[in-house]
Amino acid sequence: KVPWFNDACKQAIKERKKAQRKLFRNPTAENVLAFKQLKAKARHIIKTQKKTSWQSFCSSLTSKTKPKTVWKAIRKIKGKKSTSSLGHLKVNGKLITDKKQIANLLASTISKNSSSQHYSPKFQAIKKQHEKKPVKFTSDNTEDYNQPFSLLELKQALQKSNDSAVGPDDIHYRLLTNLPESSLTLLLTVFNSIWESGIFPPSWREATIVAIPKPGKD
Repeated sequence: KVPWFNDACKQAIKERKKAQRKLFRNPTAENVLAFKQLKAKARHIIKTQKKTSWQSFCSSLTSKTKPKTVWKAIRKIKGKKSTSSLGHLKVNGKLITDKKQIANLLASTISKNSSSQHYSPKFQAIKKQHEKKPVKFTSDNTEDYNQPFSLLELKQALQKSNDSAVGPDDIHYRLLTNLPESSLTLLLTVFNSIWESGIFPPSWREATIVAIPKPGKD
């Protein structure tokens, strides 16, 4: 399953296993030494084959080689199976192949699972009970939670951010955490403007959802 595995690796592992079985049956000092030698030999052969395979692949790279080809080769060398792309959805025995239909179906499912109607009846009863209570909206907006964000709060939030994948804007958290003070101040101004005006950029409402199919599931 890996490109570096050849007959030499196969033979070395076979000899190692044979010595191991012999050691279990007859645990003598001589058999221990023989097993350790064959174990070291197998490890050396496998390590050499991995190195040779990688060097052979690197020598074939050119400026026109696609990054996808490189990552595919790395996964093969590590023995990882290639992930198949999602070409369809199977719902109640029916196959859906149209991309727009797939996207809409995933969106409606996520929307349904995230809606309040998906809560348990017990929680919904408590929710309705508390929603009947009047809420006082009178405020002079001087509370701490209504104040503009500080630069320290922004830095703390960035430090706690997860190293997750980028969104549609292709801006990574690692880029934001390494911004100079002047750029962070500008970013803080943008955040406070959104906070005080209540106007949220439409592009920030978008997200990239990657559907990972589970074996044997719709």
